Amino acid sequence: MEDTKEMDVPQVANIPKKQQVIAVLSSLSNCNQNSYEISETALQEKATSRITTALKDSTLTDFIGKWELVWGPCLKNSVVSDKKNNPKHVGQYVTDNTMYVVKSQDPEDPTKTLYVVAVAGTNAISDFGWVDEDAKVGVMVDWNGVPKAKISKGSSDGLGILLKMKDNKNDLLQFFSTLNLNENVEIATCGHSLGGALSPLLALKLIEMKEINTINNLTVSCYPSAGPTSGNAALARFAEKKLANNYHSVINNYDIVPHAWEVAMLDKIPTIYNSDAYGRLALTGKSLDLLRFKESQVKLILANYTRIYGRTTHEYTFDGKPKGASEAPMSLNISALSEGNDHFFCQASYQHTTVYNQSNALDFPKEVTLEIQKYIQP
Repeated sequence: MEDTKEMDVPQVANIPKKQQVIAVLSSLSNCNQNSYEISETALQEKATSRITTALKDSTLTDFIGKWELVWGPCLKNSVVSDKKNNPKHVGQYVTDNTMYVVKSQDPEDPTKTLYVVAVAGTNAISDFGWVDEDAKVGVMVDWNGVPKAKISKGSSDGLGILLKMKDNKNDLLQFFSTLNLNENVEIATCGHSLGGALSPLLALKLIEMKEINTINNLTVSCYPSAGPTSGNAALARFAEKKLANNYHSVINNYDIVPHAWEVAMLDKIPTIYNSDAYGRLALTGKSLDLLRFKESQVKLILANYTRIYGRTTHEYTFDGKPKGASEAPMSLNISALSEGNDHFFCQASYQHTTVYNQSNALDFPKEVTLEIQKYIQP
């Protein structure tokens, strides 16, 4: 990544159609993003309605094909209790985690059945998502059965939530264990942001299920995007061994989220937008203090956070184009975090979301990008 004055050299995306299709399905898992409802039932109804409607939407199906919803969507919700910072919504419910499974033919191999397990990213209005799943990185938890492999406490909490979700009394692993997977079958996990951190861990659990049940013809793959690092070097090496060539990540070099939590990458965040192209923005004040505090925690426990297949051909990287003046500003649920850094976080939000759909990244057709928004906006 260079400190360039102009981003005028076009980068051509090299994303296969299968990965584009999975990325669309990944996006739809964020169906309850920024939504407050009076009950958990209302949140469930909204998620189910949005996903089932999207899977019938001709603008989307013309691009991704026809998919059958076979499990979920399953949710983990919480009630708003912050009277000081969010008094308007106290007593209402928000979704912390969402996951669903769809089934179709593999876009690249019509003889193969493909299941896609889509995991939502952090809900911007979920305190649990921000404070627990995203930020609990100063404590690590053992990955059972793999010497020295560890993941963050936040990722462990998130994975535990996903594994406990049930549809028709079956959790995800029980659902797949009841199917005939001895044919030509692939299970692909995917997710953006928090989903990009949790989906590789979920893939490892599915591989464990495959090995325990000796399901020889089953392939487990993972398609994360924009995910922070969830584990240490031993965990990364284990994941690389198990997933082999079936790991396909997408990362924007100007997205601060994938810069967490490798120390060398954390160090780049304060000045990541300190170029003419990005408006000479620098992280300051409370936000910088918080970043340094989290970095000191990571160093103190010798976490050695390491990206799975980081900086290899298994991780497609691109340079996100700077946010234009016409783009709408962003706001953070945790207002204190962005205090004095509004322009920095406005750029960061844009780099973490919008640019992933552009021509040098996932390269969605414009009509597909616009249609997805119908199902993930409040």
